[in-house]
Amino acid sequence: MLANNIAIFLMLFVFALSIIDKKIQFKINRLNYFLILIFFFSTISIIYSCDTSSGFKVLEKYLVFLIFPISIQLSGIGEKRIQIIKYAFVLSVVLVFFYALLLAGYYSIQTGTTSVFNPENLVLENRFTYHRLMENANISATVFALYLTLSIVILFETFIIKKSHSKHRLKAILLIGFLGLIIALMNSFTAYMALGVISISTAYYLKIKLKYYLFFLIPILLSITFFSIKTKGIDKDIFKYNLTDDIHNTNWNSLNVRLAKWECTLNVIKETFPFGIGVGCAQKTLNKKYKEMGFQVGYDKKFSTHNQFLHYLLESGIITLLLFITLLVYGLYYSIKKKNYYLYTILILLSISSLTDNFLIVNKGIVFFAFFICLASKD
Repeated sequence: MLANNIAIFLMLFVFALSIIDKKIQFKINRLNYFLILIFFFSTISIIYSCDTSSGFKVLEKYLVFLIFPISIQLSGIGEKRIQIIKYAFVLSVVLVFFYALLLAGYYSIQTGTTSVFNPENLVLENRFTYHRLMENANISATVFALYLTLSIVILFETFIIKKSHSKHRLKAILLIGFLGLIIALMNSFTAYMALGVISISTAYYLKIKLKYYLFFLIPILLSITFFSIKTKGIDKDIFKYNLTDDIHNTNWNSLNVRLAKWECTLNVIKETFPFGIGVGCAQKTLNKKYKEMGFQVGYDKKFSTHNQFLHYLLESGIITLLLFITLLVYGLYYSIKKKNYYLYTILILLSISSLTDNFLIVNKGIVFFAFFICLASKD
């Protein structure tokens, strides 16, 4: 978090330098106002929060909803430099992957095995896939899969849609294929689905012939296959669950454990509707509800809502939830109208990931989405 904040303030310093001796008209894209308003109403909710100390720590993360819309618009940064930022992002993602891969290789050689026993799930996990691989870089596989997806979009937009730098197109296609293979290692259902929706949309956007649609359906087929593998061996209905089952129960899967979280979350929302419980109070209140309802797994693991829509409704109420939904709906409408493929794909990523996770409560998600939404929507 400290390194992240230093990077943000260095960025502000660079943007401030670009303003000097320039007459820049202060104009914020309408889409960015929704980010500012989410920050504003989240700040108001601290008044009735049960934990103002934690609330201010959360607002420190949310501050980028205010910083990025203003600083990026004021900077006067041009399309050429925006493209350099995109390339730098792709390069950093590739470097982080190789860093995690090297550490996985080192630990495998050191221990003499590529497997690690997980005492919670009572299974052997491969060091070179999913969370075991990316924990070497201190990042979840799901978050990193979203970074990979955006990297693919950046390359696809630049070299295929815009047909820029045609002499490097083959290299870009090979790199896209390589990044796709890395996504497969992440085993992220969310990323597969997001990439699938983006692929189908892209096929329509490019007016691809119907017989070629199967290629663009591959990510969705991967997501279905992945979920089938994850639920293999579960005898009971994958949608059914018992809150009081312990963490070693073989019936728990990535779907019904979320249903259990959402059931508990909705019980809190009913008690605090329409204003929510206040910023910084969400996790503490959820933990109490988990204990009250006997959801021991949720209590022990301190699960968040794993749904961004429910989180905003829980934390700062109906107004913030409506602002978030409007951000997504208006943003998608705006991106389609302006034929802004880059913005469109970022919002698709955010929309789909928000159904099963809440990335806008951690720095790795907040900074990622806020920065690239503001950058992509810059007038």
